[in-house]
Amino acid sequence: KAMKFLMGNNKPEDYPEYSRLRDNYLFFSRFITSDNFDIIYSGLSRLLFVQISLERDKDDPQRIFESLNSTGLELSQADLIRNYILMGLTPKEQTRVFDEYWEVIENNAKLENDDVSKVDELIRDYMTFKNKKIPNKNKVYDEFKQKFKTRDTEFYSKTLSELKEYAILYNKLLNPHREIEKEISRELKSIKQLEINVSYPFILPVYFDYSKGEIRKDDFIKVLQIIQSYTWRRFILGLAPSGLNKIFMVLYSDIEKSDYIASIERSLVKKRGTQRFPTDKEIETALRDKDMYNTQAKNKLYLFEKLEHF
Repeated sequence: KAMKFLMGNNKPEDYPEYSRLRDNYLFFSRFITSDNFDIIYSGLSRLLFVQISLERDKDDPQRIFESLNSTGLELSQADLIRNYILMGLTPKEQTRVFDEYWEVIENNAKLENDDVSKVDELIRDYMTFKNKKIPNKNKVYDEFKQKFKTRDTEFYSKTLSELKEYAILYNKLLNPHREIEKEISRELKSIKQLEINVSYPFILPVYFDYSKGEIRKDDFIKVLQIIQSYTWRRFILGLAPSGLNKIFMVLYSDIEKSDYIASIERSLVKKRGTQRFPTDKEIETALRDKDMYNTQAKNKLYLFEKLEHF
């Protein structure tokens, strides 16, 4: 869209959306002058374009793409996954899948007023939930390709549709004010304030259940409060947060749909040692000596806000 706009003799400043293409166009149009035109033109005339022709049903375009990519600037995991999803489709199908699924995923996996993509993190959390295993940050694409070896009709309708819905929910984790239910928005804001990102592989499927009407709003709020209570109590006792990602990785598997909240509580209360859920007594004892004024701002503000609102 941005390219067509710029090539239509429109003012780049009038383009209504954020676009790196527009920004680059503005950069070069301001940088190139009559004084440096000849040397820039000379440089451009030396550019070489290489076209690689593949034989359909014989050459593997994805494999060749990965080989070429490995020799230059590394692409993000999301770039590789996008390419894997679109590669092999007809141009018409590529456009449809991109418009219907991938563009929605990309547009939602980012903070408001920030163009930095969080698609890598979204798909990593999605794969953590699906595989019950946390992929290495540089191996998300490999895990995705391994999980979805067959890109059949079900993959393009069911899997990508689910990932798109997760992206829309993920956007509300990143931007809690976009959740229209104020009580839920408030709890999501607290989770973001405490930076409990490790809980996302658990929150996302629970949020999904709520969005599908499988649990009530009050139940979803209770789940979000349990997550806060569990992580914040552990902070008060000084328990290491290092194992939380593995706890939240499998916690959804412990849910009994007929006894949703209680099954989550049972699972956490059963934890022992450094994984345990601190009791009220432990918290009362720890708070007598805990210097809350000299702790991280996120924990300090969280405590005082909760006290202020009783």
